[in-house]
Amino acid sequence: TLRAAERNGTSVWAWARGLPFQSVQPEFSNIGGKAMHVGSTLRWDPNKRRAFLSFETPLGGTPAWGILLSMDGRSENWASTDGGFHMRKVQALAELRAVPSGRWSWTSGGSVSSRSFSNSFSSGVDLKYSGSVKRTWLRDPRRHLDLKSSLQVEAGKFWTANPSRFAKAV
Repeated sequence: TLRAAERNGTSVWAWARGLPFQSVQPEFSNIGGKAMHVGSTLRWDPNKRRAFLSFETPLGGTPAWGILLSMDGRSENWASTDGGFHMRKVQALAELRAVPSGRWSWTSGGSVSSRSFSNSFSSGVDLKYSGSVKRTWLRDPRRHLDLKSSLQVEAGKFWTANPSRFAKAV
């Protein structure tokens, strides 16, 4: 017997699970009974500071379509063989998600970020498109057998001292 329960409201456990890592992760689920979700992370570790906020909701009340919006800010100290460096990053992301059937799903979105480094790495702005398609070809729960395929694509441009483009497919 499976007795699944929707996550509603907030959970003290979700807030506290990051305390050993000097962070809290406030979450609010199923806001107003409309399947809207707000997630966040606040980390105060002096070497890995972070503030993250995300908002997910179905589009038009249809669970097959959804949107994700997020903001992420970081201030991190990195150790390396060259003596280490400091990085600051701010990123905004918007993504459309669809699940037309139980066997297909896809995402499409974009992000813009700004990075700065205290060493010789190139600082600048990054504009990126990302998309994915996933397909389940075979699902046999009795034999614990799933056959799935996926394609992920990213393409964008860095605006730095030496502007460059990039593309990746997996």
